[in-house]
Amino acid sequence: MIRIRPVMAFSALASLLACAEGSKTETVQLDRPSNYQVVNAPAQSARGDLIESTHVVSLSQEEVSGKLAPLLTAFNLQAKNGVHIYRVKYQSQIPATPGAPAAPVVASGLMIVPDSKQPTYPWIGVQHGTATSKADSPSVTPSEGIFEASQGFVAVVMDYIGYGSSSKVLHPYLVERAYADAGIDFLKATYKFADLNTIGKGPLFLKGYSEGGYATLALQKEIETNYPKDFPLVATAPSGGPYDLDAIAIELMQRETVHPVNIPFLILSYSKWLSNNDFNPEAIFNLPTASVEALFTGRFNNDYIGSKISNKNSEMLQKTLVDDFLSAAPQSNEAVKLHSYLQSQSLTNKGWQPRATTLFFHCVDDEVVPVSSVKKAKEAFPAPNVVVTTFPSPAQGPQYKHTTCPAIFAPTVAFLDILKKMAAK
Repeated sequence: MIRIRPVMAFSALASLLACAEGSKTETVQLDRPSNYQVVNAPAQSARGDLIESTHVVSLSQEEVSGKLAPLLTAFNLQAKNGVHIYRVKYQSQIPATPGAPAAPVVASGLMIVPDSKQPTYPWIGVQHGTATSKADSPSVTPSEGIFEASQGFVAVVMDYIGYGSSSKVLHPYLVERAYADAGIDFLKATYKFADLNTIGKGPLFLKGYSEGGYATLALQKEIETNYPKDFPLVATAPSGGPYDLDAIAIELMQRETVHPVNIPFLILSYSKWLSNNDFNPEAIFNLPTASVEALFTGRFNNDYIGSKISNKNSEMLQKTLVDDFLSAAPQSNEAVKLHSYLQSQSLTNKGWQPRATTLFFHCVDDEVVPVSSVKKAKEAFPAPNVVVTTFPSPAQGPQYKHTTCPAIFAPTVAFLDILKKMAAK
């Protein structure tokens, strides 16, 4: 059982991880992995090639302990080491659309290496939650992955296509291929960085929360389907995310309030990446589409967008569209196509079954992604290697909501337990 001390809201804990861009903080020991750069790399590189790595900051064990103190206390942990943080650029591709093939792009992410100089490290791929501001991408504002690295993991956190080095592209939000391709290419590139710097590659884990939960399961599916020998997985933890997208959309559309960021982001994403100019957001939004699009250019964060778009279903979305979408036999082009797009990007309806230990975490009172998401995932993945853990809210105090759910960090504790059991064998 994962024991949690409710010392403070987990959203506040997450904010404590932020590591200011341009910080000059260094550990006393400056012996760290070397930067790497290929000149004119985009013209000669293949998918997964390491193009550049740049040292961002190093934090001593004491500094990490100070930054993470409330979070470490909540899980009864201590920082085991300091960390070296790198920004990594690599070659990947943007997804194909009905009107264009996949195209090369330079993508980016964050790589966080413990300073403990172990011969081999466990590795963890951390997939982040929904972020609309380009400034909040991991490689621009390092935060996610530091907690995991403090526990001895090499943590690799991809920006996703549409952030960091690929920020001129509209993020393919909840488009399976985007996470699968960028995730595989990022692992290839960070493994190459590790080989160049003699960083040992040990057991591989994946975790992610919210959008990151979906991204984690999409990447797991890609690894187990096409790269099982390249990246053998020990365990994954998709948490707080949607997996059967159509079923979750049907449930959310019946509510009086819906998330003011996630729904519009998905509509704009699918209009760009999945439609062949035959899916009209004007038939879905109550607001002018141009006004919605202007909020998703990467300039504004989730909170700002939430202040500009009403979370009331009736004010955000056209009632005729919602009624048609929820009907037994949708008739309008947009309702029919939206169902089709959601089904095409769902991860539970393709016949694939997870092979690695797969730990789904979710909070019972999650108001953004309903807990039915993990219940449906377990129905789709009935094997015993798939385990669902739900966190009820405390009897006293605030409820665990989407941004305050222990599932954001609990997977790391579960992975540490798996490592202990592996070491004991």
